[in-house]
Amino acid sequence: MPNWTPLEVELLRFFGQTLVVVLGWWAVHSLSGRRAKTEAQRRLLIEECSDLIGLADEIFASALAYHTNQRIAADEQKLTMALQDLTSRVSLILRVASGCDLTKLTGAAIAFNQACTLQHFGEEHLHALVPTDEIVRALEAAQLRVRLELSELRFSLLATTKLSH
Repeated sequence: MPNWTPLEVELLRFFGQTLVVVLGWWAVHSLSGRRAKTEAQRRLLIEECSDLIGLADEIFASALAYHTNQRIAADEQKLTMALQDLTSRVSLILRVASGCDLTKLTGAAIAFNQACTLQHFGEEHLHALVPTDEIVRALEAAQLRVRLELSELRFSLLATTKLSH
């Protein structure tokens, strides 16, 4: 063991304390940054789920009007574009929402897309359907399912956000 002078001991103690303070600050700052980033992602996903529920409602209203009225090609295009928007935004949620099982949401979005366009669409649209038709009922069920899955994801994210505070 070297023979330290009192000044050297004080300097060593000072640098040791400074190192501990700097490392502590860095660790707290790093963890706070991660927490803030996770919270921002959660809030973004919650907002996106709310927006997608509104979009699903708009698509349902458009699809219902399309299927229960005479065929209008421009309405087909609008409906197809809105469904593509919904699908692409759901796929973005899949990329961002790590740790969530979103297979039900994916299936619901696919089923909703199919309910809107698989039957009685395009050249198959020969006449207006009545609101009690099986195709219209399948459309209603698919819309409710996609709303449910988005709502479940939204509420689970809200619960996580509230519990973490």
